[in-house]
Amino acid sequence: CEETGAEKTSRSKCEPYRSFIEEGIGADLTAQRIYQDLRDERGFTGGYDSVRRMVKRLTGAQPLPFRRIEREPGMEAQADFGKGATLIGPDGRKRRSHVVRVCLSFSRKAYSEAFLKENTENWLRGWENAFWAWGGVPKTLQIDNTTCAVKHAEWYDPELHPIITAFCDHYGTVLLPIKVRTPRHNGKAERNIGYVKGNALKARTFSSLQAENEFLRHWERNIADLRIHGTTKQQVRQRFEIEKPALRPLPKERFVFFREAKRRVHRDGHVEVARAYYSVPPEYVGHTVWARWDGHIVRILNAQFVEIRRHVQKQPGVYSTADADISSKKIALVESGADALLQRVRLIGPQAAHWAETMLKA
Repeated sequence: CEETGAEKTSRSKCEPYRSFIEEGIGADLTAQRIYQDLRDERGFTGGYDSVRRMVKRLTGAQPLPFRRIEREPGMEAQADFGKGATLIGPDGRKRRSHVVRVCLSFSRKAYSEAFLKENTENWLRGWENAFWAWGGVPKTLQIDNTTCAVKHAEWYDPELHPIITAFCDHYGTVLLPIKVRTPRHNGKAERNIGYVKGNALKARTFSSLQAENEFLRHWERNIADLRIHGTTKQQVRQRFEIEKPALRPLPKERFVFFREAKRRVHRDGHVEVARAYYSVPPEYVGHTVWARWDGHIVRILNAQFVEIRRHVQKQPGVYSTADADISSKKIALVESGADALLQRVRLIGPQAAHWAETMLKA
């Protein structure tokens, strides 16, 4: 509190309480807690900033440096979405693309791909194409808490979109969203997106999304892979040769992308999916179920995501009804077939049975 002028007036208010503040520091109290105690117990009228500055002077406190964390080969990749280049079509119409970049944390080997929309399916396609371009899968995949992947952001138990969970199960990797409002935890991806935007795409335009992606593939191979990375002090391509054997093997097939939505079961025991109709077991009438479809198969799941019915996807307007989903009370007698009808007639007697069999043959 040796300042002069207006600064002295504001800061010197803490001086009469120096011993109290020192006791608080000795008890490992925060500056905020010391300020609250001063205000409530000693009638302190100064501001919190005055107390904070006094605590800093008395402790010589300096902010702790961020801890740099490096990963073992094959352990982690980080991914992020960013704005891509402007696309100018033949008609002069401009569209802004979006770029996903997936970066292996050990080697800094990365994969970039542009899309027209930033959504869940494009997220997954970018990750998947990166895995196949590398020839392997990292053990973990770290992202920010984008709504494309995370339904509810929470540090210990985040809620992921079901398709994200299915994708990770298919590739044998684990998705790790970062701590909320802590972008530095995804720092490699953040810097990599900035690298793409500033080095590869800045001041460039393309005639189509295909042209932008062809340029990005060339840029990754001939610029990004050949650079000496500022942190590792090694060439990215050479470092990737060390990391590649540590990646997990690819599955035999690519992930089958599907769409998913909640559906309420109609009174007729069907749900509408892509303008066609599919039956569910009769006990689900009036309840809400989940539908997943991929253009070939429609799967109906209950609230616990257990499959309760599967159908071949139909054209719009067509009904698909499984025999097991028709209640016995709703099956007309004639629908049972000739054998069932003859069996009922035989209950009347042999003459009635003979007559019915003769009529059927005739």
